[in-house]
Amino acid sequence: MSGYLAACEQVPCPAALRFSESLQKNVRHFEDVWQRAQVGELRRAQLDEVPDPEALWPSLETATASRALHPDYSEVMLRVAGLHGRQG
Repeated sequence: MSGYLAACEQVPCPAALRFSESLQKNVRHFEDVWQRAQVGELRRAQLDEVPDPEALWPSLETATASRALHPDYSEVMLRVAGLHGRQG
């Protein structure tokens, strides 16, 4: 998102058409919180694509606990549970 803000700053346009300082601040805050809520191993893969998803449970809990904003892993966790249920 901050890349989008940076790109918008490169375009010459009147101040009235630019994002407000307040919105820019909110976007930067959102991105900071979002980045801290990420699990490194899942930046380029889905939870149901990693060989041992259970090994990531502690990282997921740490990354998402007490965060107001974080990725929603519920759908992929249901898929993982379904896959493990079929495997026994």
